[in-house]
Amino acid sequence: MTDLLEHLPAKTGLAYVYVQHLDPSHESLLAPILSRHTRITVLEAKQATPVLADHLYIVPPNSVMTIRKGVLRLAPARHRARILL
Repeated sequence: MTDLLEHLPAKTGLAYVYVQHLDPSHESLLAPILSRHTRITVLEAKQATPVLADHLYIVPPNSVMTIRKGVLRLAPARHRARILL
């Protein structure tokens, strides 16, 4: 991911969403880490954030994100118990 970010121009006119698999109880440090490798703005997604060009949005832990009408919507992730036989 960092190789891609290091080669992105500052102005692409695009918005990016990075979906990562994290333990739901751990805080993510991905936004500050990735922001050191790019000239675009990197933010952890927040509820009702308008999607802007030249921004990278990180899905927060324990969240499901959708984009509706250009706005980020977050909901708690539902975890299903797995039964192994």
